Amino acid sequence: MDSCYIEQMRIAQDYDQIKKVYSINVLYFDLGSGDDYCYHGKTIFTGFNDKKSVLQFNSRESEIVSEQASVVSPDEAFPEYFLLRVNQFNEVAKTPIEEWMAYLKDGIIKADTDTPGLQEAKEDGYREGRAEGMAQGMAQGMAQGMAQGEAKGKAEAARKMKAKGFTVEDIVDITGLTAEEIEAL
Repeated sequence: MDSCYIEQMRIAQDYDQIKKVYSINVLYFDLGSGDDYCYHGKTIFTGFNDKKSVLQFNSRESEIVSEQASVVSPDEAFPEYFLLRVNQFNEVAKTPIEEWMAYLKDGIIKADTDTPGLQEAKEDGYREGRAEGMAQGMAQGMAQGMAQGEAKGKAEAARKMKAKGFTVEDIVDITGLTAEEIEAL
């Protein structure tokens, strides 16, 4: 039994409690050839030894599964796979899947979207952006404050040196201020 099903089950739990598993794979690289950006597939069981025969579920197994679980046939109980080839998407987003593809490719979410999950993604992006902006602002503010403090300290030291009779050239050499800045003090 697949681990995605084992994680759902508890001891003595009926099989009808198992939820169908969908595997959605977002690909940012080429995987095979094809013109579409979205592919869907189901599990197919092929003979291990002869590599030709495909396991066909007969009506008896389907009836047993239908009695034990809320699925129509065994093949409907197995996972379904979706491959989303982001780099292949070059369309205008009109449907929900196309809106998701545009978001995955370009980070664009339409302002009026009602696609499930995209509004939450937009809000998370705003939160992350706001936190990042605050961190950048704080860092920039600290750097600016330190630079202003350093300039103020140099000016104060230059004033004291000037009052003690240091030459302008010595003050320029010690503080790094320009002669014009020292004269203005």
